[in-house]
Amino acid sequence: MSPEQNPPQLRWRELSNAELEREYSPSSAIGGDFSQYVEAYIARSEAARTQCFNAGSTLIELRYGSDVSQSVDLVVPAAGVGPVPLLVFIHGGYWQLLSKRESFFAATACLDQGIAFAAVDYTLAPTASLDEIVNECRRALRLLGESATEYGYDQHRIFIAGSSAGAHLTAMAGLTSNESSTTTLGFAPAGLI
Repeated sequence: MSPEQNPPQLRWRELSNAELEREYSPSSAIGGDFSQYVEAYIARSEAARTQCFNAGSTLIELRYGSDVSQSVDLVVPAAGVGPVPLLVFIHGGYWQLLSKRESFFAATACLDQGIAFAAVDYTLAPTASLDEIVNECRRALRLLGESATEYGYDQHRIFIAGSSAGAHLTAMAGLTSNESSTTTLGFAPAGLI
């Protein structure tokens, strides 16, 4: 198929492996050094953790597997406010960098609005394949769906968000099977962001 025949959304097929690597690498868009952005993520996330603790919120680590990376950090607004919505955040990092620790920056803004917040961790590539990473995220989300009543958030108001690679993982986790209209999560997300 010639470039004239390929619609814009399919032109990635025309790229070489080196060109694909450049296009999918976030550092290529900013000249190569993204450390200042990672440092800002870390600082904002640590500040959010401190603010959550100072506000009396409890940080709960949920485990969805035996590996260290197979965990979710969850924080829920103070008890007594009824089942609240939950925003689940899946971190980016080119499937190879970052973790839930650097992805906690939105927790205080969520809590301030009466929304629970969870940051999902997963095994990074190349230790895990993309299929394995997607399956880990699905397991983490299934666990969050199953834990709603126990921790005081509403299973029918779980929103899943992600940035960069996390947006890809969010979309993949929310796909439905060919056989039914339900996701592989055991619940229907209220939204994918």
